[in-house]
Amino acid sequence: MARMAIKKGPTKGSGGKHRNALRGKGPTPKAEDRVYHKAYKAKQATNRRKMADPRLAARRRAAKFTSDSDDLVIGRNAVLEALRVGVPSMQLYIATRIEHDDRTREIIKLAGAQSLHLLEADRLEMDRIARSSNHQGVVLKVQPYQYSSLAELADIAERKAKADSQIADAEKLRTEAEAMKAEYEQNLRSMIESAKAIAKGVILATPYYMEPNRTDFMRARMQEYVDICARLAAEYGCIFVDFQAMYDRFLQHKHSSFIAWDRVHPNQIGAALMAKEWLAACGFDYSHAPENA
Repeated sequence: MARMAIKKGPTKGSGGKHRNALRGKGPTPKAEDRVYHKAYKAKQATNRRKMADPRLAARRRAAKFTSDSDDLVIGRNAVLEALRVGVPSMQLYIATRIEHDDRTREIIKLAGAQSLHLLEADRLEMDRIARSSNHQGVVLKVQPYQYSSLAELADIAERKAKADSQIADAEKLRTEAEAMKAEYEQNLRSMIESAKAIAKGVILATPYYMEPNRTDFMRARMQEYVDICARLAAEYGCIFVDFQAMYDRFLQHKHSSFIAWDRVHPNQIGAALMAKEWLAACGFDYSHAPENA
C-alpha cells in the first residue's frame, strides 16, 4: 500500500496563520485627506485662496476684537452720549477716512480724556465689528454688564426687605417714644395742678439714670424726661430738685457702682446724696445756727 506524501512548504492563503493580515484597518480616508491624492492638493489650494481673500481676512481681524458677548454702542449720537455720562468703556473704533464733524471731534476728545484705546478700521472691518452698516463710522466697546443671578436677586430683595423692616421698627419705636413723652408730660402737669390746688407749694424732682456717658441710649432718653420736669417746674413755680444733675456731678469722680449696682436703684450712699440734694433745694440749713448769729 502506497503511502501519501506530505508536501512541505507554505500553504496557499493565510489559512488563519496570519491574524494581523486579516484584521480590519478602519474606514478608507477621504480623498481630500490623503496627502498623495490630487483632491488633497486641491483642498490646500482652496484654503490658501480663502486666507488671501481680503473680505475673509477682515472678518478674522474683526473677530479678534469682538465676540458675541461684547456690548457695543453704535452711532455718533449714541457714542457721544455714552462718553458724556461716563459709561465704563474699553475701546473706541473709528473708521478710516471718516468725515469728521463736531460730534466725532468731541468723541475723540472724550475718549482721550478717559484713556480709551483708539483703533482705526476700514469700512468693511467696521461693518464686521458692529455687525451692521449703520454705525456712522464710530463704534464704542463698553464693559459687559454684570447681570445678577436669580439667587443674587432674591438675596438682594431679602436684605432690602429686612432693612425696610428695621427702618419701620425704628420709626415705630420713635413714634411710641414721642407718645410716651407726651403722656408723661400730660400726667405730670395734671398732678402738679391737683397738688397746687390743695398745697402751699409743690416740690418737683427729676427721674435719673446713673450713667456718665450722655450718649448712652437710656441716659439720653432719661434726659428728655428731665427736661420736661425742668420746663414744668419753671412754668408752675415749683421747687425743682434735679437728681440727675446731682448724680452727674458725683459720677465725674466715682464709678456708679459706689451708689447703685444697677444704675437705677440707689444704695445707702446714693439715698443719702438724694436726701442732701432734696434738703438743699428746700433751703435747709445744716448749721442750725440762728439767722442773726
